[in-house]
Amino acid sequence: MYSSLSYPNNIPEAIAPICAPNQKTAYGIAKHEEANVSCAVESDPPEVAFRWSFNNTVSETVDILSYSSDGASRSVARYIPRTKLDYGALYCFAKNAVGIMKEPCIFIIIPTAEEAYVLEHFYRHCLVMFFQRGISSKGKSNVSASWTQLRDYTKDYFNYNFTV
Repeated sequence: MYSSLSYPNNIPEAIAPICAPNQKTAYGIAKHEEANVSCAVESDPPEVAFRWSFNNTVSETVDILSYSSDGASRSVARYIPRTKLDYGALYCFAKNAVGIMKEPCIFIIIPTAEEAYVLEHFYRHCLVMFFQRGISSKGKSNVSASWTQLRDYTKDYFNYNFTV
């Protein structure tokens, strides 16, 4: 008599880390204020090693050395902006026995209080609008356009206008 072994189909598949959903991704921080930026990932096996880096798009990417991990699925980076160049993006990378995550978790560091006023003063003179191609209810393609307009409100004229 023959017997057959059956294996359950619901065996979990091992996966490299990915960013956990529903995380806080933007942190408003004043100069010299400390922020604890939390990064959570999902993976199987759950034991992961983390690495953090910072990029402000002006200078080179810098590794963040001050962080802690719980050894499983969460890491917290301690970050203190000291100059205006310290605002930008923090990248959280994780790896487990399966591999390295394909895309890092990204956390945006934005200025608050008086630092925000400087940015607001600059950006309120710049109007950026984008329109993308869409499909109408009749299945026809709608027009696609984008433009950028830089205006000096104190003199009431356009400094720059670019249309595509």
